[in-house]
Amino acid sequence: MDRVHEIGKHFLIFLLLTHVALAGTYYVDNNNAQTGDGSFANPWQTLALALPNIYAGDTLLIRGDTSSPRIYPESMPLYNSGSQTQPIVIKAYPGELVELQSGGTVMLRLNKGGYIIEDLIFNHLMTSPDAIRIQSSYNILRNCEIKNGTSDGIDIGSGDYNIIEYCKIYNFNAGAGNDAHGIVIDDGNYNIFRFNEIYDNSGDCVQILHGTASWTEISDNHFYTTLPGISENAIDVKSTHGVKILRNIMHGFHRSPTSKGDALVIHHQVDSVTIRENVIYESNGGMRFTKAGQGTPAHIVVERNLIHDLVDDGQYSTDGFGIQLDGVIDIKMYNNTLVNIPGPLFWIDTDGATDVDFRNNLFVNGNDFHGSQSYLNGNILIAYNGWFNCTEILDADSNSVIGTDPLFVDPVNYDYHLQPGSPCIDAGDPAFGSNYPGGRIDIGRFEFTGGDTLPPAAPTNLRIISGQ
Repeated sequence: MDRVHEIGKHFLIFLLLTHVALAGTYYVDNNNAQTGDGSFANPWQTLALALPNIYAGDTLLIRGDTSSPRIYPESMPLYNSGSQTQPIVIKAYPGELVELQSGGTVMLRLNKGGYIIEDLIFNHLMTSPDAIRIQSSYNILRNCEIKNGTSDGIDIGSGDYNIIEYCKIYNFNAGAGNDAHGIVIDDGNYNIFRFNEIYDNSGDCVQILHGTASWTEISDNHFYTTLPGISENAIDVKSTHGVKILRNIMHGFHRSPTSKGDALVIHHQVDSVTIRENVIYESNGGMRFTKAGQGTPAHIVVERNLIHDLVDDGQYSTDGFGIQLDGVIDIKMYNNTLVNIPGPLFWIDTDGATDVDFRNNLFVNGNDFHGSQSYLNGNILIAYNGWFNCTEILDADSNSVIGTDPLFVDPVNYDYHLQPGSPCIDAGDPAFGSNYPGGRIDIGRFEFTGGDTLPPAAPTNLRIISGQ
């Protein structure tokens, strides 16, 4: 019996290796009048005919048109699994446009792992349920356009090491103040959302919903809305661990029936969050850290972010604020710049913050705080911050720099780099070390590197006009 099993095992390995060796490129073309066999000369006619015949290592090219998208009125059912090393690739034929339309059903259900989906348009025709659902691991969605639905654009119910990159996700609107997110994740580890453009959805651009989703990376995305008062937040993080929010641009979020219009919200039992080098503007609120029924956010690092030129929708005590602290444990704010904050610079509510470390931050044109500094508890270190035209300053800010002009390069055009001679240069906490151009860290988001000359022009992504 062992001998039989051994022979069977080797035969199975032979079959798998044979298929890998024969893995190839196949084609589907709904202009083909024949059923087809998947070859270039005689492609399969539909995705329904093609997909059962695609295995690990194969590539399926979908033929389209060059001037406008070719419509495929069908969903994309998956039959076989790929793998991390032998993915199944499904993409538009190079140089051609392909649009899938399948109202009323999930257009793509990634319940088989190891897929790469590229260069496709998913038009959900303003129907539900979610356009794409991911329930497996090691998938990549790249350079796809996902649009027009009444539920979520992408729902990750489970799965690890999935990547969504260079995609455009927009116009998911549930109506009547209900949520329809660009991306929502319920469960899974080490998923990455990067270099996407997500906008004009009635919910959040990205929502992390449950604590079973850990180590998510949200980086280098553009989140915005041209529908102020309808969309919710750019990023809404609930009950998760280890999320990294890096170098995103967020703007356009105003008060709505279901949202206060804050760009970034961290709440519930969120633990170990890094928020670095993001840009927030033209929103009703900058960053909100708040306790909820499911727990208290803890261990938050907020570093080198730029929050500028927010909007006040008419309620001074809650609108146009820079930072809200209403239940957070161990929050560190280093080298952030907040400029032109029409509401409270800090909104420190009753649950406040325990264990705070605020150093090297630059505050310019900020109004009175809302709430009380007495709600800051535990170990408190507030030092080496810059306050310019601010009507209120955090108590016990030692070694602070106070003035009227931090000498920005071009504040009219939102360039908040420092000019030579700025009082913020080399004025940060020496405890941060000497590995900086002047031998000491500066105050604010941008480290001065220009010597006796002006620094390079500000990155073009400091401010992007809504809808472009």
